[in-house]
Amino acid sequence: MSMLESLPIFKGLNETTLGKIDDALDTRTYGDNVVLFNQGDPSDAFYIIQSGGVRVVCQTAGAERELAVLGEGDFFGEMGVIDNAARSAACITQGDTTLLVIEKDNFLRMMATNPSISRHVMSAVVKRTQGGLAGVPSGSAPDKGTIVGLFSASGGVGTTFIAANVAGALKALTGKKILVVDLDLMFGDQGVMFDIKPERSIEDFVGDPEVDEEKLLKTVMSTKSGVSLLQAPSRPETAEALEGGIIITILEMLRNHFDYIICDTAHVVQEFNIHVLELVQIPIYVLTPDFFGLKNCSRWYDLMKKIRFPVSRIEFLINKVEEEADDHSVEWLEERFNKKPISLIPFDMKCAKESIDHGELVVIDSPDSELSNGLERVACAIAGIEVPEEEEDSWWSKWIPL
Repeated sequence: MSMLESLPIFKGLNETTLGKIDDALDTRTYGDNVVLFNQGDPSDAFYIIQSGGVRVVCQTAGAERELAVLGEGDFFGEMGVIDNAARSAACITQGDTTLLVIEKDNFLRMMATNPSISRHVMSAVVKRTQGGLAGVPSGSAPDKGTIVGLFSASGGVGTTFIAANVAGALKALTGKKILVVDLDLMFGDQGVMFDIKPERSIEDFVGDPEVDEEKLLKTVMSTKSGVSLLQAPSRPETAEALEGGIIITILEMLRNHFDYIICDTAHVVQEFNIHVLELVQIPIYVLTPDFFGLKNCSRWYDLMKKIRFPVSRIEFLINKVEEEADDHSVEWLEERFNKKPISLIPFDMKCAKESIDHGELVVIDSPDSELSNGLERVACAIAGIEVPEEEEDSWWSKWIPL
């Protein structure tokens, strides 16, 4: 057990959880220059290097290129197993090497039934990718979609409305493939936002041991806005039957088919939401400019630091801004987190209500409104489109040069 505790990927797990991992492990020893698998082979196992080394080699345009050399404590093969994709590179031992191997079925079962293990694995994957080891053979394609997650510890902040409309704005701005995934599994309302009946949803995967990619794509629904939608279960009781590992697999699989995936999450801090938080490339915390919004934002942020999430990645978005007096919220945000919000979305209940009543997104129904402008700024930030600073000069300055 002490050996597992020494591995960075499992650091911090309790003894019971480590025991479950130990039960799934198979120890294998190899000599020098042994091909563990070739590029294009099926992904059938997850590997951790106990001792020795592994070279990662890719064939491109007929030439062999070494992507990385992995050493003790490093792991590989996890994303190919999660995605059910072929290996994107070959792995070859370097010197005498001992590997800890978890077969595909055991790995997926372990991820699905043990949230703490799933969270540690996904966190390690994110950190490794950020550290420049994206070339490690995870089995996934090099060009994958960006996952954006909207989070909040407060209810009623408007994440559902924002997610749908930011997706619509992204579609209009970029013309790319945009998907909204409703991860408020018990009470999701994205179907209402897009005026779509809940004919198909994530609950179709309850009880499935694996995610069938063809079935998944058929579960995704088209909307009149051009944005695609994967709906939350229509029955709250179904949500409890959905395994976290299945959801993570679904999100990773969808990255192969969409350019941007907008995840609308429930306003609770639970293990599942932390899984999603660690998976997304752009995490956005949504808050309102009031005492409770600021307090809960601060407490949520501190909690993320305690679980060692890289909080520098978190962006902030202030919704329901009513007047200039709310400027103190921006000042507080900058002082507390040393960050400016990516957008200030004005409070316009009339405009929002009319768009929902019409079954249209506000960015389509009222594209020139201040509400739409605030939402489009979020889409621009996500897509990396520079937005010019708003002019504060008087209206006559455009006629009389200063």
